[in-house]
Amino acid sequence: MNKEFIPYELALELKQLGFDEPCNTCYDKLEMVASYGASVFDYKNYNTSGYMVSRPTFSQAFRWFRDNYYLNAQIAFCEYSISSENSWKYTLDNPTGVQIWNGKFNTYEEAELACLIKLITMEKETFESYLQRLKDRRTEDGYKYTDEDFEKYKEYVKHCYKTNLSVYKCLEFFYDEINNK
Repeated sequence: MNKEFIPYELALELKQLGFDEPCNTCYDKLEMVASYGASVFDYKNYNTSGYMVSRPTFSQAFRWFRDNYYLNAQIAFCEYSISSENSWKYTLDNPTGVQIWNGKFNTYEEAELACLIKLITMEKETFESYLQRLKDRRTEDGYKYTDEDFEKYKEYVKHCYKTNLSVYKCLEFFYDEINNK
């Protein structure tokens, strides 16, 4: 049954990214599995506590990325013409059609874990760099955005990032958004 749940380190990373889905168990401050409901069928968002971390299943984590970041994860077995090359792989895709895939894992669980790590890594590293690329281009093509503009429209910029809109398209739509207000 432990194969169904993500490990503590990744659960903590998800908490830092804003994972807020109800779970039936959590990790306590000693990284031990715990449940503080009346039964294991009581689901709570343990991430609201300072020292507890919600313990989601892989399915819950993948659904959260799909619902919040529009990233769809799939794990599949690949058969190649040379049977020694057969292996598990993961594929990530988003609404813009961009696909990332990585293969050659010995087990489904290895591919699942690697896929979740990739999703977390992509999200942690990319929003700040996306925002910085926007700021670096804020004066191109006649745009004149201030840091206050980026702060005021932060949710809009996050939406552009989550839907993988190019920096140039985001700036174009950003211009329309600001000038139509």
